[in-house]
Amino acid sequence: MENNSKLRLAGSVVSSLAILYYLFEIEQQIENWVSYDDIINVTDCPQVYGLEIWLLTQSGIWCGSICIMLAVFIAPHMFKLMLCFMYLVGPVFFMWTVFALIVQASFVNCCAEEMDKCEDFYPFKNSSNFVVLLVVSLLFSVSVTVLLASVLISALWQQIRNSILRYQIV
Repeated sequence: MENNSKLRLAGSVVSSLAILYYLFEIEQQIENWVSYDDIINVTDCPQVYGLEIWLLTQSGIWCGSICIMLAVFIAPHMFKLMLCFMYLVGPVFFMWTVFALIVQASFVNCCAEEMDKCEDFYPFKNSSNFVVLLVVSLLFSVSVTVLLASVLISALWQQIRNSILRYQIV
C-alpha cells in the first residue's frame, strides 16, 4: 500500500470517528433540549435558547464539514466540493458565531443580574468551556473567511493585471 493511500485511510478512519462523535453530540443536544416555553418558566434570561440553537447548529456544521472531508479522503478529485462548502459556510458561520458571542455576553449579564434558575444552564455553569468553544469556532470561521477573501482578492488582482497587460499589448 503506498503512502498516500495509508494517509487517506487514516484520515478516513479519524473522520469517521469524528462524525460519530458529532452525531452523538447532536443526539445528546436533542435529547436534552429545553423548549423556549420551559426556559421562560424557569428564568427571565431567554437568551439561553439562542445559545441552545447555536450549539445544535454548530455541531451540525462541524459534522457536515467532516462528512465532506471524508468524501475528499475517499475520492480526492472531489476537493472542489470541500472548498466550495468552506467558502460558502465560513462567512456565514463567522457571523453566526459573532451573534452567539453577543448572546452569550447578554445571557451572562442577565443571569448575573437575575440570579434565578439561569445558573443551571450549560452556558452559565460552564461559561469558560462555552467561551472556548465560541473562540475555536470563531477562529475556524475567520481563517476560512480570510482564505476566501485572499482567493477573491488574488483573482480580482489577476483579472485587473490581465486587463492592463491586454491594454498595453494592443
